[in-house]
Amino acid sequence: MDLNNGRLVTTGFANALGVLLYTLAVAWLMENLDKVFIAYGPQFVQISAFLMLLVLSVAIVGLLIFGWPLLLFIQGSKKEAVILEGATIGSLIVLTALALVFNILI
Repeated sequence: MDLNNGRLVTTGFANALGVLLYTLAVAWLMENLDKVFIAYGPQFVQISAFLMLLVLSVAIVGLLIFGWPLLLFIQGSKKEAVILEGATIGSLIVLTALALVFNILI
């Protein structure tokens, strides 16, 4: 596989976009949960479900942000791992800034 800088930056942006899409899906679920499910049952079960969603989210987002860079680093491609991680974090910063500006404008 060719690991040139352009491909690494594109992959980093794709990973950040995956994080954005996942967080949008979770936000939609949390906003519409009362319409999908009726909140019956013990409160500790509801809290437990929320915490399980949090743990799942950390695992998924952690894989999207750190999965491939860690694999590259372990395989000895340290320069590529740093470039990919930088591209992913940089893309996340840009997407977060755009989301904040979009939130202010609407």
